Amino acid sequence: MRELEKRIDKQTRTLLNPEFKIVYISPMKALAAEIVEKFSTKLKYLNVQVKELTGDMQLSKQEILETHVIVTTPEKWDVVTRKSDGLSTLLKLLIIDEIHLLNDERGPVLECLVARTLLNIERLQKTIRLVGLSATLPNYLDVAAFLGVSNQGVFFFDQSYRPVPLIQNYIGIKDPFEIAVKAGRKPQNYKRRKLDIYNDLCYELVRENVKNHKQVMVFVHSRKDTLGTANLFIDKVKENNDDHYFKPHEKAEHREKIHKLRNKALQKIIPFSIGIHNAGLLRKDRNIIEKLFLDGYLRVLVTTATLAWGVNLPAYAVIIKGTDIYDPKQGTTNLSVLDVQQIFGRAGRPQFDTEGEATLMTDFSKVSQYMGQLNNSGYIESKFLHHLKEALNAEIVLGNITSEFEAMDWLKYTYFAIRFKRNPIAYQFSVNPAIDRTYQLEQFMHDQLEKAISELNQERLIRRENNTHFLNSTELGRITSHFYIKSETMAMFCEKLGIMTENNQTSKNKDEYITEFKLLSIMAKAKEFENLKVREEETHELKRVLREFWVFEETFKTIKKPGDLNIEDGVVLESEEKILILMSGYLKQYEFDCFSLVIDTQYVIQNAIRILRCILEITFQKNLANLVDTAMRWCKYLENRMIPYQSPLRQFCRENNQGSYNSMRARKEQREGFLDAELVSHLEVENASGDIMPIPLDELIRMEQNELAFRLGTQKEAYHNNHLENHC
Repeated sequence: MRELEKRIDKQTRTLLNPEFKIVYISPMKALAAEIVEKFSTKLKYLNVQVKELTGDMQLSKQEILETHVIVTTPEKWDVVTRKSDGLSTLLKLLIIDEIHLLNDERGPVLECLVARTLLNIERLQKTIRLVGLSATLPNYLDVAAFLGVSNQGVFFFDQSYRPVPLIQNYIGIKDPFEIAVKAGRKPQNYKRRKLDIYNDLCYELVRENVKNHKQVMVFVHSRKDTLGTANLFIDKVKENNDDHYFKPHEKAEHREKIHKLRNKALQKIIPFSIGIHNAGLLRKDRNIIEKLFLDGYLRVLVTTATLAWGVNLPAYAVIIKGTDIYDPKQGTTNLSVLDVQQIFGRAGRPQFDTEGEATLMTDFSKVSQYMGQLNNSGYIESKFLHHLKEALNAEIVLGNITSEFEAMDWLKYTYFAIRFKRNPIAYQFSVNPAIDRTYQLEQFMHDQLEKAISELNQERLIRRENNTHFLNSTELGRITSHFYIKSETMAMFCEKLGIMTENNQTSKNKDEYITEFKLLSIMAKAKEFENLKVREEETHELKRVLREFWVFEETFKTIKKPGDLNIEDGVVLESEEKILILMSGYLKQYEFDCFSLVIDTQYVIQNAIRILRCILEITFQKNLANLVDTAMRWCKYLENRMIPYQSPLRQFCRENNQGSYNSMRARKEQREGFLDAELVSHLEVENASGDIMPIPLDELIRMEQNELAFRLGTQKEAYHNNHLENHC
C-alpha cells in the first residue's frame, strides 16, 4: 500500500503513473491463485490490476504491460527476467514470501533473482524495494544482509508474539515386523502393520478433539491419502458407534454450499463432518470446503501440506500423519523441518482458543531428530554452488556479466557469499590459520567460478577470450538459458543429435532422419529426469501400459529368457523406458493406480514439453527440417493430450483437457467452448491399410454443411455442426 500510495491521486483514486510493476513471489502455484483473489478484492476500488503469472496461467505481453501487481513463482519470474524485455526496468517492489526456501533445492533460484535485482539497482541507479517474509527464519540477519536491508529495516517476532501458546506432542512408532525379527519371533504371526498403528492412533487423537468440540486438521502427504484417510475415519466412526460426535450442526446456508460441490467423494464424507482438501480438487470445491471449516460445520479436515503454505485456515489441533514423503527428484525422503514448522503454525485459533496443540507422528528412530531440529532450528544455508553453472550462463546471456571480473562481483551478491564467509565448513572448506582468511575465501570463490566458466566454454555454451577474459554467449547458451535446461542436458543433446564438433561446427555426419521414438528416447535421457527411478511396485502397471496403451510404432528391445516369450519377463525397464511409458499412458488417458506413477506422470509431462521445445529450437537453428517437424508435432501432442493419429480437433474436446498439465488447464472448470469427443471421432476414418487417419483440416474447411453432417454420420443438432465449422 505504501508503494501504491506514491502513485495514486487520493481525491480521484486513480493511478497517476500506471507504468510500474509490483511482483509478489509465492512459493506455490496454488497459493498464487489465492493471493491474486485476495489482492484483487482489496485493491479493486483503486483500479489496480492484479494477475497471476505461473505455469498454469500464461499472460500475453499486452496483459503483462496492463498489470500492476504480478503474483508469480520463483521459477517463472526467473524465466521472465532471463529475457531482456524491459519488464525488470519497471519493477518498483519485489516481495518474496517464504524466503526461508533459500535452504531448499529451489533456493538457488531465489538467489539468482535477488542478485539480478541488486545488479539492476546498481547499474540503472533506480530504487527497487525488496521485502522478504518468513515465519521460520533462524538467521534472519544473514538474509537481511543478502537483501541489502539495514538493521532498522529488520523486524523479528519471536514466540512471545504468538497469539496462543502451542503444545507440541511427538509420537514415535515402531514396525511390529522389525520388533518381531529382533526378538526372534515369527513376523508372519503379526497381522497388524505399521500403517495400521498410524491410522488407529490418528483416529484416537481426532476422536478426542472432536469429542471436546474442537476442530482438527490431519496432514497427509498425497492427494490419494486425503480421501483414503477420511474414509478410514468414517469406517472407524461406524465401527465404534461414534456417530453422535461426528454429527455436524447443519444450517440452510451449509446445505446450499454442499449442493454446489462437484466432487462426489466429498458429498459422501461431508455428512460425517469430515472434509478433504488438496490441489487436485477444483478451486470452487476447495473454497467451499474452506468456508465450511471456518463456519465450524466440518470438525475434521484431512489435507496435504499445501494448505499449510496457503490459506490462513487455523484449527485447535493439527496432526502430521507420518513424515515419509515422495519426491520425483529424490524418491522417498523425510518431511522437512520447515514444512513441520509451517504446519505447526496452523495450530491454535486466537479468536476461539487459549492454546493450540500440534502432534507429529513419525518413525521411532526419527523422533529425537525432529525434536532437536524443531526446538533448536539450524541456520539456513545456501545450495547455490550446485546451480552455479546454469546461473552464470543465464547472466552471461542476459548481458549482466561480460568478463570474469564482473562474474566475481555478481557472485558477491548471492546468499552463498554471505554464508560462506561466516560458515565455510558447511561448504567443505577449511580455513588455514597461517594464511589470510579473506584471501582464502575469495580464492575459493574464484576457483569455483573458474571451474564453471571452463566447463561452459568446453560445452560451447559461452566463448571466453583468453587474452581479455571477456565472456560471450553462444546460440546454444541462449537456448539453454531461455528453456531452463541444464548444461549437461544440452551437451548430451548436441552429442546424440550430431550437431556439434570440437570446433563448434555442424557435423557432416549429423542424422536428420531420426525416428520419433529415437528422438523421444534422447529427450528421456535429459539430466532433468536422472532421479526418476523404476520401483518394484510400479513394474506390473508400467508393463500393462506398455502392452495395452502404447502409442509408438517402435518398442523397446526385449531380453528373452530361454523358453519364455512372456513380455512380463522379456522387458527390462529403466528410467528412459519409464518416461516413454508414462507419456503413452498420459496420451491414452490411462488413470494410474500407483500414486507415485501419478506424481511422476505430472512431473514428466511438465518437463517433457519444455525440453521438447528446447530440442525444437536446437534443430531449427541447425537447419534440421525433419527433426523440426517431429519435435513440433510432439510438442502439440503433449500440450493438447492427443494421440498421433487423432484429428487435430481433439484439442478442443473436454476429455483432452481434463488432467492435463498445460496452459489450457484454466478451461477445465468451464462447461462452454468444448467439442463433443464422440462427434470428433467420426472425423477419424480407417484407410485401406487398416490404420486410423484423421480427415485433413483443409478438406473439412471446404465441405458444405450437409456434407459435413454426412461425414459425421448424423443430422442432429445444427449447433454441433456450426460449432465445428467455427473451430475449423
